[in-house]
Amino acid sequence: MLKARPTQFLTHALHMTRTGTPRSGADIKLLAASLERGHLSVDDLYAPLPPALHARDLPDFLGDGPCRWESSSHALLKLYARLLAMALAPKSRICLEHRLTVSTGTAIPDLFAVNDKISIACEVGATDGRKIHALLESAVTYCIVLPYSGLSDPNIHGYIFRHANTIPLPAITSRQTTTALTDLENSYQTVLETSDAH
Repeated sequence: MLKARPTQFLTHALHMTRTGTPRSGADIKLLAASLERGHLSVDDLYAPLPPALHARDLPDFLGDGPCRWESSSHALLKLYARLLAMALAPKSRICLEHRLTVSTGTAIPDLFAVNDKISIACEVGATDGRKIHALLESAVTYCIVLPYSGLSDPNIHGYIFRHANTIPLPAITSRQTTTALTDLENSYQTVLETSDAH
């Protein structure tokens, strides 16, 4: 529905906060116009959650943990974004809140992943359409958005924005997300062991 009628559905898909109200000051006009003109494209994203994730103590596992101004819902979506980035761009450098230079100045996506082939920005929760447009125009190959509404889905649900002439990302398998979770667990355990050694 978002792909077929971007103007009608972008506000609901991108701008809704976790309480169900639209994010104040957000705007979708530029992004919607680029989609309608065929300059940009958007794909639905569905990825299976690793079964082991449900058994984890998520607050402890997030690594960077929810800060005092970040809700647990936002932190959980950021964890999903990290799993997606690890699945789609193996061996990439992943940064949280990384400042990027864009045509309008700077933009700080919730997560940024880059390797020698692609770069991915991930925005989670309520997202301004202008930010997605700026990221794609200046800084990244793909912009993944994971809205709060996706938390009601049993799997990871979101949207992938890209230039129309950019090849769509492949579907993500359960094996990929499970491997990403295992790798993340191992890296987190390494950090804990290093901290304990000091």
